[in-house]
Amino acid sequence: RLFMMPGVAHCFGGEGPDWVNYLDVIDSWFETGDAPDQLTAYWLNDQMQPEGGRPVCAYPDVLTYDGSGDPRVPASFICQAP
Repeated sequence: RLFMMPGVAHCFGGEGPDWVNYLDVIDSWFETGDAPDQLTAYWLNDQMQPEGGRPVCAYPDVLTYDGSGDPRVPASFICQAP
């Protein structure tokens, strides 16, 4: 699976959310055999706690904003085919 993180610099930083709990995702994938279709990436505050997030879609799907929700809340977006 390829997950592109829009707005994120080479490995982290930038305007987009850049923290994903990859360990839990990989553990779940290994235990169930079900590859994830999307992840949730978070912005971290000064205490390294999640503060807003967005889904990250498995390629080739793209992230689409619902047009009305808070842009820092994952539920305001969906992953869909381009």
